[in-house]
Amino acid sequence: MDSRDNGPAMTKHRTLAARPRITQDWKPMRASSDAGMALEVAGTRVPVFLRVNPRARRLILRVAQGTREVVVVAPSKRELKDALAFAERQRPWIAARLAEQAPPVEFAPGAEIPILGRRHTIEHRPFARAGAWIEESGDLRLCVSGGQAHVARRTEDFLKRLARAHLAERTHEHCARLGVAPPKLSIRDPATRWGSCSPASGISFSWRLVLAPPRVLDYVAAHEAAHLVHMNHSKAFWRLLATLVPDVRGPVRWLATDGRDLHRYGRSDA
Repeated sequence: MDSRDNGPAMTKHRTLAARPRITQDWKPMRASSDAGMALEVAGTRVPVFLRVNPRARRLILRVAQGTREVVVVAPSKRELKDALAFAERQRPWIAARLAEQAPPVEFAPGAEIPILGRRHTIEHRPFARAGAWIEESGDLRLCVSGGQAHVARRTEDFLKRLARAHLAERTHEHCARLGVAPPKLSIRDPATRWGSCSPASGISFSWRLVLAPPRVLDYVAAHEAAHLVHMNHSKAFWRLLATLVPDVRGPVRWLATDGRDLHRYGRSDA
C-alpha cells in the first residue's frame, strides 16, 4: 500500500511503502540469491542486494537511506553477474553517499532516540530489575536494567511492545468507527513498508512507527484499517481515510521526508 499509488480497482494485498523522493533512495527486493553479499567501503561492511528490472537500460547503483544498503539493479538476470564488480568499481561514490547520510544510532547507554516523536536518552540501570521503562521527570529517559550486553535487545523489545500497544489501540478505534472487526496484528521490521493489510493474514506494522510522532503512527493505523473496507487506493478509499484522519497530507509528507531516518536507529556501522 503505497501512499502515492492509485493502484488497480481491487487487489488481494496492499502495503504502505516507504518511498522517500530522493535520488539515492531505493526500494530493495531482498532475494535469497543475494543474501550475505557485502562490500568493504571505508572500513565498513556494507550489505549489497541485487535486483532485476527489465525497464532498466543499464546497471544502476543506489544507496538506500536509513538502511545504508547498496542496491544494484540490472536489466536482466544475465547481467547480474557483472553487478557486484560494478559496485566494487564504484566504492568512492558509495563512500561519498554514505558520508552524506546521518550515522546509525545503536541502542546503547547515552544514545538519544525518538519515542513517539520525543527525544529520549537511553540510561543504563544495571542493578534495577524492571527490564525497560520510561521516566519523564526532568529529561525524558528510557531506562534499561541488567547487563550492558543486554541493553540493545531490551531496548528494541520495549519499543516493539510499545509499538504494538499504540498501534493496536489506534487500529481498534478506527475499526470501530468503520464498523469492521479488528484483524490480527503483527509487528515486524520491514525495510520498505510501514504497514500492510491482507484479508488472509491481517494487518502488519513496522515497529519503527513508535519512533515517529503520534499523528504519523495514527495515520498508518487508519490507512491500514481503511483497507479492510477498500482493498485498493481508489477515490473511495481516500475519501474514507479522510473521515478517519482529517490531515492526510501531513503524515504522508512526514513519512516521505523523515521516515527513512527511522531505519538508522538500533543499527551499527560495524
